[in-house]
Amino acid sequence: MPIGAQDHLEGLYGRQRLLSQEASRLESEQELLGKNSDRRYILELEIVALREEASRISARIADVGRRVGVDIVVLARQRPGRNPFPKARFRDDAAARRVLRNLETAVREHVPDGKILVLTLGAPIKEPKKVLAALTEMLLRYLQSGAEDVEKKKTLLGNRVRFLLTSAGLRSNSKLAAFVFSGDPKPGVLVNAMWSLQDEIAAHAKKRLPRGFSADRWLVLISDQWIADIKTYRRMYSRLSIPDRFAKILTVFEGGRVENLAEEVSRPAPVHA
Repeated sequence: MPIGAQDHLEGLYGRQRLLSQEASRLESEQELLGKNSDRRYILELEIVALREEASRISARIADVGRRVGVDIVVLARQRPGRNPFPKARFRDDAAARRVLRNLETAVREHVPDGKILVLTLGAPIKEPKKVLAALTEMLLRYLQSGAEDVEKKKTLLGNRVRFLLTSAGLRSNSKLAAFVFSGDPKPGVLVNAMWSLQDEIAAHAKKRLPRGFSADRWLVLISDQWIADIKTYRRMYSRLSIPDRFAKILTVFEGGRVENLAEEVSRPAPVHA
């Protein structure tokens, strides 16, 4: 692979997405104008210029792609509804990391084989030791009850807690997928997002390659759903056991921001039955 090709391709994808979004915005504005409007004519010229530039970038991406095999996929979007999920922000401060790490140690042996406990905890965590103790006690009681696929919602010391024990077809390397959020997403929604991430990566990893292909393979995931930050995706990815053959997995967010999914991902130790 040519030196600098990875960073170059990330920049091209971001630029292409911004150009396409601006062209779509101008097209929407154009539709509101009369046919004889001077502004409509000016917008048409701007739209054509944007689309042509986006096409030129596509050609440059294809040129890089001849040296780097690139698969592109759009992750499943949030279904429209009366109450769409607000964008959630993953909290990765020292208190959150400590609580999640100690919680996993305390409960993982009690989660049935083949299941995963998905939990969201509201931030900020002002009393981490007390929250950890109360949360551990509550989750152990929940696991002993045998409940499954029934989401629970509680409040502990002012922190919102949602949790769900499920299998949902997830191939997990951990029995606990816990997240600290500034928002209040439901665990079931996170499970769906994890399933989508797992399914798309695994499906494209199985894709048959052309005979004689020997270049690096990249996977580009395009997301505009409620997940607003790369840290959430990295946390989900670290909890999944996904066989992939990609040298790099990139995630493209709303606005054209491009992030490396596998960067700084720390996977837990494998779970043995």
